[in-house]
Amino acid sequence: MKLGVRWTRHSRILLGAGALYVGIGVSYFYTPEIYRKAPSLKIPLEIMTFTQWGIVYIVVGALAMVSGILKTRKPFGYMLMAALSSAWAAFYIMGVIFEHAPKLTLITGLLFAMLAFIWIQVSGFLSPEAVERTVEAHRANSG
Repeated sequence: MKLGVRWTRHSRILLGAGALYVGIGVSYFYTPEIYRKAPSLKIPLEIMTFTQWGIVYIVVGALAMVSGILKTRKPFGYMLMAALSSAWAAFYIMGVIFEHAPKLTLITGLLFAMLAFIWIQVSGFLSPEAVERTVEAHRANSG
């Protein structure tokens, strides 16, 4: 399938992860009322409603997908997803510390922190396609 886009490992990761973030955002529109009162969610829900957080997730996911399609050297989608994941890591961890959320909530915070770490690390990896182009350019210049 050709859309004028060069499909790389990064573009596929960003399209898939971006779609997942969009899905999370849509699910926030349908979150049952009982979860809206959970102590682990008190801090983020003081900042915005679930619906507003859903919109944030949808926008971040859509921008991540766009960054996967654009031919930029450093896809900004990774940084957007890392920032959002970091914020939610902090919300969950602060919920345990300040709002007496169940201790198990700490695991959720650590998972979001790990996800943010992964996005930051993956953004720095070269796609195999980029490595191949670099090797080919080096061979052309040295031979």
